[in-house]
Formats: sequence, structure tokens, C-alpha cells
Amino acid sequence: MNKKYIFSLAIISLFLLPSFVANAQTDPSRYGIDVIQVGGIGSHTLTKDAFYLEERGYLNPPENYVSTLFNSPGDLMWVSCKGGYTVESANSPTNNQFTIDSINGVGVTIEDKLKNSIIVICTNIPGTSNPTSAPVVPTNSSNSTWLWVVGGIIFIAIVRSVWANISKNKTTDSNNDGYFSSTGQEQGNKKEYRNKDDSEVKSLYKKAIHKYHPDKAQGEEDKRFRNDLTAKLNKAYQEGDIETLRMFQ
Repeated sequence: MNKKYIFSLAIISLFLLPSFVANAQTDPSRYGIDVIQVGGIGSHTLTKDAFYLEERGYLNPPENYVSTLFNSPGDLMWVSCKGGYTVESANSPTNNQFTIDSINGVGVTIEDKLKNSIIVICTNIPGTSNPTSAPVVPTNSSNSTWLWVVGGIIFIAIVRSVWANISKNKTTDSNNDGYFSSTGQEQGNKKEYRNKDDSEVKSLYKKAIHKYHPDKAQGEEDKRFRNDLTAKLNKAYQEGDIETLRMFQ
């Protein structure tokens, strides 16, 4: 797919964007927050979601609707609603102690256990308009649904086109004669490669694997990240890609 076609798709997406905004909902008058801290005292690893109360669905991105803060020892976590909202109620599925503060939100006492969770209900402060009227989800109107479907198709087409061009460029580069010079440098982008038995390559690889080993993960999300990174480190070691190994020291 040529560049002109990709550019045309991007222009069409820009024209459809105002329609998406016009047919989207603003922030609800009430919403819920679900925060799960993993690892016990001292850990800042957590997951957070914001969700509708009157209907099914999540508010995205959650960072726009919930903020968290840990104290220095890491045994107290504050969970707050977004600006213009106050805490209506809270409960802890993991039976943690908590306090509700009208200014700071909900203070949760972190216990030394695998999970510490809190669910908070936020409500709009009377007389305060929703401070952020940015769209979060489309309405149920057929017009809005149609627009999102068309936009999704165009977006997928753009991504596929860009990925196809990247793959084509990689294939062309890999088939280039004399791609590696005698000094181990790529003649294209000058990225440094060495033999995997090189002492520096081995040393960098061992340090990176030790640092990001999946056995050190805190939670499933962290473990998936470390597994993916370990695969990249193994590939870099096999190819002698010393620059990639240096990035993870």
C-alpha cells in the first residue's frame, strides 16, 4: 500500500473525529473505583479501574478518574476521585482498615499480604459541573455506533499498512549484501553487533537476565512483562545485539 493511500485514510479519520466527539458521553454523575495493591507493605505495584454504576462498562483511561499516593514507608495508600468529585462511600473486599477524608480521599492501611484492595464510590459535588467533558464512551445511538465502526476499520487499515511497510523494509535490509562489516557494524544504521561469545556480550546478558528474571515478578502483569523482556534479551544475545543488551543494564 503506497504512501498516498495511507495519507488519504489518515485525512478521512481526521474528518470523522469531530463526529466521534459530538456523539460521545461526558463524565457520569457517579462512578466507582477499584484499586488492588499487590505485594504488601513497601510495594507500589497496583491495578486500578474506574467503572459506571448505572450501566456496565469501564471509564477509560482510568488514570483520568482515580489517583493513588503512597506514604514513604509504603504502609498507607491514598485513593482519590477526580477533581469535581467527592467520596460517597468505600469498602474493602480484603478487609483492610480505611478512613475517608473529604479532601484527600480514602486512606487504606496496607497489610503484609498478597493483595490489599479498596472499592470507592465517587459522586459529583453539588453545584460543580464535570471538570472534564472529554468523551469516554460512545452513546448507544445507531449513528454513533456506525461512526465508531467506520473509524475502527480505517484505523485497522492504517495499522496494517504501516506494519506491512515496516516488514517490507526489514526484509529488504536483511537481504542486503554486505549488511555486516568486518568490524561487526551494520552498514545501514550502524547498530553494533558482536559474536555472542564475546565477553562483554555475555556479561551484559547475565546482568540483564538476573535483573529482569520472571521469578522476581510481583503479580501476573509484572510476570508477563518480564517473560516478554526475557525473550527479547535471549534474542539479542543470540544475535550479538550488544546495544539492546546495554539498554537494560
